[in-house]
Amino acid sequence: MMTFTQNFARRNARLRSAGLMTMALASALPMFAADAQAPARITVNVDRTGARISPMLYGIFYEEIEHAGDGGLYAEMLENRSFEEFRNGFGYDIRLNQGILPRLDDPNNIPAWELRGDGTMALDQSQPLNGGNPTALKISLSGGAATLVNAGFAPARHAPEQRLGAGLSVRKSASYKISLYGRGGDGFMGPISVTLVSHDGKTLARGEVANIGPAWAKSEVTLTATGSDPTARLDLGFTGKGTVWLDMVSLFPADTFLGRPNGLRKDMAQMIADLKPSFVRFPGGCFVEGLYQVKEAWRPLRTLGDVAQRPGIPGARWQYGSTDGFGYHEMLQMCEDIHAEPLLVLNCGMTHGDSAGIRFDDGPFPPLLKEALDSIEYANGPADSEWGKARAANGHPEPFHLKYIEIGNEDGEMADYAPRYKIFQEKIHAKYPDIHLIVGSTRNPEGVPKDSPVEIVDEHYYETAGRFIDRFHKYDAYDRKAPKVYIGEFAVTDDKAFSTDKGFNNLRAALGEAVYMLGFERNSDVVAMASYAPLFCRIDQKMWPSNLIYFDQQKAFGTPSYYVWKTLSENRGDINLAVDATSPPATMDTTREHPEDNDKPFPQSLYVGATREETSGDVLLKVVNILNSPQDTSIALPGAAKIAKQAEAVTVARPDVAAANDLTSPVAVAPAATKIANAGKDFHYTFPANSVTIIRLHTQTRTAKGDAQRPVRHLP
Repeated sequence: MMTFTQNFARRNARLRSAGLMTMALASALPMFAADAQAPARITVNVDRTGARISPMLYGIFYEEIEHAGDGGLYAEMLENRSFEEFRNGFGYDIRLNQGILPRLDDPNNIPAWELRGDGTMALDQSQPLNGGNPTALKISLSGGAATLVNAGFAPARHAPEQRLGAGLSVRKSASYKISLYGRGGDGFMGPISVTLVSHDGKTLARGEVANIGPAWAKSEVTLTATGSDPTARLDLGFTGKGTVWLDMVSLFPADTFLGRPNGLRKDMAQMIADLKPSFVRFPGGCFVEGLYQVKEAWRPLRTLGDVAQRPGIPGARWQYGSTDGFGYHEMLQMCEDIHAEPLLVLNCGMTHGDSAGIRFDDGPFPPLLKEALDSIEYANGPADSEWGKARAANGHPEPFHLKYIEIGNEDGEMADYAPRYKIFQEKIHAKYPDIHLIVGSTRNPEGVPKDSPVEIVDEHYYETAGRFIDRFHKYDAYDRKAPKVYIGEFAVTDDKAFSTDKGFNNLRAALGEAVYMLGFERNSDVVAMASYAPLFCRIDQKMWPSNLIYFDQQKAFGTPSYYVWKTLSENRGDINLAVDATSPPATMDTTREHPEDNDKPFPQSLYVGATREETSGDVLLKVVNILNSPQDTSIALPGAAKIAKQAEAVTVARPDVAAANDLTSPVAVAPAATKIANAGKDFHYTFPANSVTIIRLHTQTRTAKGDAQRPVRHLP
């Protein structure tokens, strides 16, 4: 089994070969110190404005990676509910169909399920539930009692011998909905007991499926727990002789996000809603591309309708299959529920396949063009159109108003990408001229299609904190006539960016990212959109160094990067103000991988931005202190008629730059609000060590409370 670091390095080899990444996993790592304690000063020229803040600037990127969806945001509690799953390590060759289908003759290759007592189980495709779900579980009963057990998602994802999962999070008084398809034979007619059991064998809830007939039929039971256990299990009990076939055995909490059926885990969905994202890019990422075959690529129309008929993806890009229970409709619905614009990423006929990949020209490529148009019609068409009818049948007669589509993922450096982009651009704009199209990731100007109109180009960066600080001025000299930039994926990923004892990205990473974010916010006439990656990681499925949110079956917590992102998203402002800042220079240490960066100097230690919020007139002063010591700073605001003495500050800081959050201390690094009583046109403020601070200053023209509800977002 490859470690997440090996996995990360493999993926980065592709980025480096395409010119998409300047640093690998471990790189220059800041341990910031001041060279000299010269006084720090910030001047915000309130009467000198710069670029307007793009209303689409702060979004999120959702990808099915590290069990972000199945076993995470998607609220299904049972792994391998349809018995189509397999387990294999990262290195299997999907071109040889290794592990694509369950090994029907191997009872040990039934992930997440275990049969105890008098009976045997095996996978069976002789009488499938439907064409999309060909494999069922056949249980042969020998006359005594047998119990089929599922304990959720397994922590050792690639260890077939570790059959059962880490446990089901069951809460007292909460209700849970179980459904299953069953059919009996050889005299078995039921009943099947349905029990939630604690880790020490206590019954937490019990119900029953009374009758099992000879034909497939769906049964549903609602259970209400009498106790709590984060490591519970589901027991399905059988007695007597005969045969029973099961399929689509599903367990959902009744209390999903906004009460949606087939919905989202409430705590995790709320965490992304709290970011107030302007958009959601979905569903990938490399997940969109697949590996070596078209059947491994995500296809939006195949994820619609009854979940029992969705085929899923047996060998998705990130080492595990996807049920597609969280499908295209559900993703559009999530965007609507959190008031974010959907940004759909479409496969353009290219698999991931490391650098070369497989092209779909001879077969599926033309259908992908039709699927692209049909997918837009599903989102936007009237309810009497072909795909609008399908949307209405799925419970949403009104359009979802899809306005943004990315053509491919990280394909922009490939020689044959430009002609593919051209075909998609022409076909889509011929029917939907108002759709904003995005080029699928390139950092090389040569990778931008030359023979097609290009509005937005996606750029991806995984680098060290120091390299992100270097990029504070990256877009200052950018050609304003060139296409706008979408920074679709970025994160600090060096080996000091995450806590050595906890394994989760720390404050050091967030500081480097924050400096970069202030830089692209200042240049928001160029950088129209940005999103962090990855968004979610189940803590026992980690394969990426840094993530925005971590979770297990019971809890979720944000990293320092999450709270920095949240703080900046909540305090955007509408237009940049001119800033002059002086502060002591800083130096940084490094690791052995990059000795050339040892004691690398930074010209400043305070990185500053300022915006004005038009609804309130407030000035938002944004400061990142990369020193591990506080900085007393004089602040002046010339050009303001008046600045009120009362102001508010929100700060993300810790004395230890390696501080991180975890499940037991989920807000060790989190925003803290303070009141300021001595603000004005000239005042002093001490910025804490290792900090990101936003000061909200009230001007004479203040007309409403700050953080007003933002209007519907779109690019001008």
